[in-house]
Amino acid sequence: MFRLDTTLLLICLLCTIVYPTLAQQGTGGKISGHVKDDKNEPMNFATVVILKQQDSALVKGAITDQTGGYQFENIPKGAYLIKISQVGFQTKFIPITTEGPNITLETAVLSTVTKNLKEVNITAEKKLIELSGEKLIFNVSNSITSAGNNALETLRKAPGVAVSTDDQISLKGNTGVLVMINGKQSYLTGSDLADMLKSMPSSNIEAIEIVSNPSARFDAAGTAGIINIRLKKDRTRGLNGSVIVNGNYGITPKYSGSTDLNYRTDKLNLYGNYNSYKGSTEITQTFDRDYSGTHYDQVGTFYFDRQQQAFKAGLDYHISNRSTIGFLINGNTSRNGTNSVSRTFIYSNAASIDSIMKATSQGPQNRNNFNYNVNYSYHDSTGKELNVDLDYVNFDRNDKSYQPNIYYDPTETTVLSSVNYRINTPANIHIYVGKTDYSQPLFKGKLGIGGKVSAVNTDNDFRFYNIEEGKNVTDSSKTNNFVYKEQVYAFYVNYNIKLSKWSIQAGLRGEQTNSRGLLKALTNVTDEDVKRSYLNFFPSASVSYAMNDAHSFNAAYSRRIGRPTYQDLNPFEKRMDELTYQKGNAFLKPQYSNSFSLSYAFRQYLIVSADYVHTRDVSAPIVETTDGNKLVYAIQNIASCDNMSLSISSNLEFFKWWNCYLNTNLYRAVYNGTIDQSALNNNTLTFMYSATNTFKLTPLTALEVSVWGRTAEVYGSFTNGAQATIDAGVSQQLWGKKATVKVACSDIFYTLGSTSSSNFNGVNLSSKIMPETRMLKLSFAYRFGSNQIKAARNRNTGSSEERNRI
Repeated sequence: MFRLDTTLLLICLLCTIVYPTLAQQGTGGKISGHVKDDKNEPMNFATVVILKQQDSALVKGAITDQTGGYQFENIPKGAYLIKISQVGFQTKFIPITTEGPNITLETAVLSTVTKNLKEVNITAEKKLIELSGEKLIFNVSNSITSAGNNALETLRKAPGVAVSTDDQISLKGNTGVLVMINGKQSYLTGSDLADMLKSMPSSNIEAIEIVSNPSARFDAAGTAGIINIRLKKDRTRGLNGSVIVNGNYGITPKYSGSTDLNYRTDKLNLYGNYNSYKGSTEITQTFDRDYSGTHYDQVGTFYFDRQQQAFKAGLDYHISNRSTIGFLINGNTSRNGTNSVSRTFIYSNAASIDSIMKATSQGPQNRNNFNYNVNYSYHDSTGKELNVDLDYVNFDRNDKSYQPNIYYDPTETTVLSSVNYRINTPANIHIYVGKTDYSQPLFKGKLGIGGKVSAVNTDNDFRFYNIEEGKNVTDSSKTNNFVYKEQVYAFYVNYNIKLSKWSIQAGLRGEQTNSRGLLKALTNVTDEDVKRSYLNFFPSASVSYAMNDAHSFNAAYSRRIGRPTYQDLNPFEKRMDELTYQKGNAFLKPQYSNSFSLSYAFRQYLIVSADYVHTRDVSAPIVETTDGNKLVYAIQNIASCDNMSLSISSNLEFFKWWNCYLNTNLYRAVYNGTIDQSALNNNTLTFMYSATNTFKLTPLTALEVSVWGRTAEVYGSFTNGAQATIDAGVSQQLWGKKATVKVACSDIFYTLGSTSSSNFNGVNLSSKIMPETRMLKLSFAYRFGSNQIKAARNRNTGSSEERNRI
């Protein structure tokens, strides 16, 4: 195995060789470039014209495509002005002198228009939903009802995104979503990912970007695509910042706050933020199941106390107008506690109760996650760009639980038996990542190459103690240690070109994965040592056609992979009580998807897309029975899945004071497979819809009412019932728009509970979960400091794919 620094050196050396070789290529008679907004997003439909410097006479004009690109051909030698404009943005002028046959201008960044009229700050507002190149963007900062929410709650409002009551994230009915933060993989999954997102207030989020078919430049992980949460970053000179305080009340009170500071000069940018949360939530749930001639009826209440803190600190130093070096550290800690009480009524027939099991569970759940990044970037006026990232991630978790299980007679007065135990599950994960990306103009287009190497080391302990006469006695049949190591070596090449009204992108990514899972137990087990080594190639391609300024079409394809999460590979048991628990599977295989999409856009007002995703070796929980009366949720490669979807989004302006965003998704998921000689065939047609209405009551006051709903959907052998919710909120800007007060109520009619059922492999199971979703939320934000705008540097680190699997 190559060492991390050796691989990075080879990648940089390759870029150094290709750089001067490709630089010799030329096309002649052409001026080209790209335009981005101050969020570093490609700006389509911007107007670019060439004017003569002598008399400002018009030479040629063009409109930027979906990548923000433009080009002019057959331009004579001379002195010109490039004028770039777009409604709501400051016009930019670039003086040039053409002496060579081919000029590629440095990417132009347009800043949002801000004017000061009678001390009232007027800023051009973005639409709630935008289509920018390959991304569908949900501008969270424009949403009133997101006030007081955390990032996980806010994801529910993004188009096509659903979050289940057990915090499972899906996109148009597909699980396997890769979640990134500022273009950087979070490396967390399941409850750990949910825990991190819950510690992130929505007030820190600028936008949520959805990419169904990413290019080869992105990690191949994420069979359903990528969701990138883009955090706010101040773009003004001098010292500035904000303070935000939130208070929520449902069944119990919850409090959170955050502060941001930013100091920016021409050469240096220092930035950081801190946020904290304290509160508790209550969830009620019921589980009914029939198997082996016995019926189990469980009713439980779960209480979660959360105390979380998160921080980020960074520095960018502009070595020159071409080179920048940056340092970034961020992390979050949580000190959580759980307490649950449940009763399970056990029937041997439908008429009478045989026994009642009362179970409680309590214990702390502590997590620490720290990420370190060093980044170097280079770009010049010819369009050459180089980015190098080095990342280190450290994640540790220590969960403890005490679980007494007491069996009573039907009158619940006589104890029949009891089983009491303690479980400690400490875990530690180290991740090392190096990544290099290089691009430059070539043959009227742009060539990108790069590579990445990652090394992951996980160490998990499962310590099971039976309580005998008040003492902890180690259970040697259950106590064990699981160590997992993985190395991934990746290389990609990508090329995109614009030919008149056509834009074409194609790429190929190769990834070599070596892994080993070693289970060390006090007693012999069958899955002691699992080794895997596999090489995969992931092609991607897209074709766009801009008929005119209003109408554009796109077709895209990508192949992707979903590697098992580190915890899903861990064969440990996670017990809800004596009769119900979950466990991982050291033999899980990766799942692979082929994704196709067709889309049409009419300006930013109407977006229509049709998607088809075929996934093989889908991993999902399956219900198993063991020891006659125990129920196990085990992760297996259960089937293949075909998902077909049609989505329509529209930004509507009924009146100047009433805007409405509508999104509808119609999709069918079909699961087919054979598990333990039992055929699985589960499918249904699902309709998901959302509508966000914004009413401008005054120039400083706005009202928002949003609706979200979904009919029944399937996931593996389970069918999840319909859900719906209505939120409403009002915002008031104060003190020259330096402060904002928002009041909102989520899930007004308390309808966001979920139901689920499964009838497979001899087990008939149904459940109902009602989380604490109806809450009154109050938010106050105050912004201070300079208002001199300077474009910010977008930081995408290299460790996002690995962190998303913790």
